[in-house]
Amino acid sequence: MRRMLVLVCISFILIISGCYVNTKEISENKSSEIIDMVKSGDTEGLATLFSSHARQKYDIEAQIEDALAFIDGEIVGTYSVHISGSESTTTSNLDDNITLYITADNIETTTGKFYCMHYAYAYTDFDDADNIGISKLSITNEDGGRDVGGE
Repeated sequence: MRRMLVLVCISFILIISGCYVNTKEISENKSSEIIDMVKSGDTEGLATLFSSHARQKYDIEAQIEDALAFIDGEIVGTYSVHISGSESTTTSNLDDNITLYITADNIETTTGKFYCMHYAYAYTDFDDADNIGISKLSITNEDGGRDVGGE
């Protein structure tokens, strides 16, 4: 009986742990990937992170070039990442569509200016896989901002 109870508990833990993702980790990794591409000026790489729908609807590469030109100086230092929206908890059930609304702020440049990056990232979409990826990215500071994509 005791052995059976242990097996049931282990099975339950394995099932539960296999059904969740860490949305905080996803947000931090995606933000790091985007900021690395911004630092290196990788317009093409950034464009591949956008959803198929966004790439079809908008001139993503031209908008990325405009957004990168808006940033005055080279990115230095650290930044903080925050998630909000439909899945603001640290874990989410894999059976659900997961869209994260992410902010990376306190992004400092060599000119002493600070920027904020907001983006909507569909991690899963079981209804339409062409929605997976970034749908909109905004880079802002005290002087204004630039948008890439939309909706």
